[in-house]
Amino acid sequence: MVKAAHFDALYPINLDYRILLGPGSQRIGAILDEATRQLPYRLRFDKSTGAQKIYQSTSLTSPGQPISIRNLAPQLIAALPEGWQLTALPGYLIMYQERQQYDSALGWWRREPDGQITYTLGPRQFAGGKVDPDFADEDAGESDPLVGLHE
Repeated sequence: MVKAAHFDALYPINLDYRILLGPGSQRIGAILDEATRQLPYRLRFDKSTGAQKIYQSTSLTSPGQPISIRNLAPQLIAALPEGWQLTALPGYLIMYQERQQYDSALGWWRREPDGQITYTLGPRQFAGGKVDPDFADEDAGESDPLVGLHE
């Protein structure tokens, strides 16, 4: 749990930060690598052999225009098998095969057993208090030009 006075709690990551992906079909592994290079904060993800096989056998199609992390995240999770979760913690993103609630999370995207992608607003609880409750995901419905097709 992040302390309420910690830098990450006071200045959480920007889920509306946009990255530029090349046009056309791209493997999930390439998208994760590109996001890691462009984001001003950390993106941690499963790098096991099994996960790497999934990343290399799954792709998304991009028109080559900037996309926000808020809109890329559910499309990444939709392209992956059931059980994957991408979590926005105050200072970074993590993506693993898990069903985990983190007390200080800003929110998380999950692929449910029925194939639906859900977004859950995190509890945003911090050691020693809560961060400003006015901090919200106002633009969660904004659309981006990434086509959500996966192979």
